[in-house]
Amino acid sequence: MKPKAVVFVMIFSLILIFASASAHPGRTDSNGGHTCRTNCSQWGLEDGEYHYHPTPVPTPSPTPTSTPIPTPTPTPTPTQTATPAPTKTSTSE
Repeated sequence: MKPKAVVFVMIFSLILIFASASAHPGRTDSNGGHTCRTNCSQWGLEDGEYHYHPTPVPTPSPTPTSTPIPTPTPTPTPTQTATPAPTKTSTSE
């Protein structure tokens, strides 16, 4: 192959590699939009249509909260108190 043909094939291959990216074409301006100039119908747009790309707002991930584990409180056991037995008293009159 001739050197010019090799250079041509290499340049053409590089162009194809970069053209095959499937990202939306075009950068956004300071307003967050741009004019579609290539493959517009593929993106559902008209040729030359200006459109915006809103910046996705990150949603805060919920902070996991731990439910406190209740500490078991001991149930007081009833204590029996000894009641004094009735004593016999003598009644003298």
